[in-house]
Amino acid sequence: MRSIHRLIPAVLLELLCVIILKASIPQVPTGTWADGNPLSVARTGATATLLPDGRVLIAGGQDASGNALASADLFNADGSVSAAPPMSTARYGHSAIFLMDGYVLVAGGHTTGGGITNTAELFDPLTNTWQSVSGTMSDARADFTMSQLQDGDVLIAGGDSGTAPISSVEKFNLVANGFQYFGTLATARKSHAAAVLNDGRVIIAGGSGLDSDNNAVALSSSEIYDPTSNSIVAGPSLTTARFAHTATTLIDGKVLLAGGNDGLDALGNGLQILLVGAAKRHLHVIIPALRDKTDRVAARLQPGLLRRVPEPV
Repeated sequence: MRSIHRLIPAVLLELLCVIILKASIPQVPTGTWADGNPLSVARTGATATLLPDGRVLIAGGQDASGNALASADLFNADGSVSAAPPMSTARYGHSAIFLMDGYVLVAGGHTTGGGITNTAELFDPLTNTWQSVSGTMSDARADFTMSQLQDGDVLIAGGDSGTAPISSVEKFNLVANGFQYFGTLATARKSHAAAVLNDGRVIIAGGSGLDSDNNAVALSSSEIYDPTSNSIVAGPSLTTARFAHTATTLIDGKVLLAGGNDGLDALGNGLQILLVGAAKRHLHVIIPALRDKTDRVAARLQPGLLRRVPEPV
C-alpha cells in the first residue's frame, strides 16, 4: 500500500526550473508552426503527456511495419528530444494521463499481432522510470478515454475489445493504485472523445458503435458521468455523428468537438463554432447545463501537489 503526501516545495522547484529553461526554448513566431527535432523512432498511435517540469512524455505507438512499440521519448523544455526508458508492454491506441500524484498512467491499447491488453504501468518523471500497477483493468481495451476526476481518480470508458466496441466503465483509484469496475455506458463505443466539464462531470461523446445489424456506424449520442450521484445519464445529441475526433473544455465552460470521421468522410471543412440546437457544422460545441450557479468546485487539487512515496517499513 502506498501513502500520499504533499510535496509543495518540490513542485515550486519544478516551476522554477520551467521558468529558467523557458529562455532556452527555441522561439517560434506567434501563430506559426516550426519543425521540431525528430523522435528517436517514427511512430503513430502514440500518446503525448505534458509533465509539470515542461517536458512531454511520448509513449508507445506503431512503427512503419505495424508493430507495437514499447519505446518512449521525452520532448525536453529546451526543445531537444531524448529517449526515455521503454515500457514493459509494447502498445498503441492506448491512453495516458498525468495523475495528481505526479505519475503518468499508461493503460490498455493494441499489441503486436492484433491483440488488446488490459495492463497498465506508471511513469515517474522524477526518476525517469516505469513502475507496475496493482492488478489490471477489468476489460482489455484500446481506443478508449481516460478522464481525471476532481478527487484524483480516473474514469475509463468504452473502447475496442478487439472484436467489437465495449460499454464497460471502470475507475483507476489513485490511493489504492488499482482499478475498480464501475458499470456500463448505455451505448458501446470506441474511438469516442471525453472532456471534464467545469462542474466536474464528464461528457463522453460520439464514437464508433454498432447498428441493429451489427454494422459499424458513427454515433451522435453522448453520455454524462456525474460524480455527485455517481451515475451515467444521457447527454445531448451531436448534430454530426463522428468518431476519432477530439473534445476540449473551453475557458467559458463550453466543450469543443473537432474533426473526426462520420463513417464516410473525414470531417475537416474548416473550423466553425456551433451552439447546441443550431445548424449542422463540422465543429460542434456543447454548453453544459449547470444545475445551479453555485454548483461549481471552488478549487481543484493541482497536478503534482500529491506524491506517492513508499510507506515506512
